[in-house]
Amino acid sequence: MPYVTPEVGVAYTAAFLTVLDQGVTAADLMRPGVANDAQRAQRELAAFLPGHEVTPEADGTFDEGWRKPVGHGVAFAGAYGGLVLIAHAACAQDDPGLLDRLVSPLSEGRRAYLVGCDSLLEWFGFGAWDDTALIRSVSGDTRRGILTDVGVPLPFEEPLWAAVPSYEPDDLDDQAGLLVESGTFELPFSALDFADRATAEAIGQPIEGVRRAGVVDPEELPVRRFTVAPGA
Repeated sequence: MPYVTPEVGVAYTAAFLTVLDQGVTAADLMRPGVANDAQRAQRELAAFLPGHEVTPEADGTFDEGWRKPVGHGVAFAGAYGGLVLIAHAACAQDDPGLLDRLVSPLSEGRRAYLVGCDSLLEWFGFGAWDDTALIRSVSGDTRRGILTDVGVPLPFEEPLWAAVPSYEPDDLDDQAGLLVESGTFELPFSALDFADRATAEAIGQPIEGVRRAGVVDPEELPVRRFTVAPGA
């Protein structure tokens, strides 16, 4: 499908997790008119945030969960048959693999995608799990370059990396920004383009790119809003 890099000056953020059944894509599952099983969504959210109380507030659409920043005290969640969606600030990580202890149990027998981005910072983060195993963790921004790059790129990433000069993940240094400052390796593609493609992989539609026919628009995807607080 064609992708369009989001417009400069249109501010948005994203921080969410999707967990999918094996053998299907998000586009297969997220058809227009899809219904949210809010009780199941609450159980999945509670499993993702152990030790926290999650309290339902109101129903809305997923558009609310990625167009503006939300704090750790708010979450959005939905369950749509073979796909579960959780939007929470914890999903925005420079190293998505740091959430392995939370995401891995949810991905047992399933797949999971963690997506984060910030259009003002031109930052992205992406993680992927397959049946509890972390298979991909990558992030970067225009100021610091590539921050982490673990695992083999997924097919949706390949067109971006194909244009990159010879580079090995082992070239990365533990000191953030060193590679950018030395000029040896800066972010080789648009962070927002990567986030757009990752979002299309995770929920079937990009953030700002060309919409796919036959897949529910995020502005119409039903979710429930929750408050999140540390448990007693």
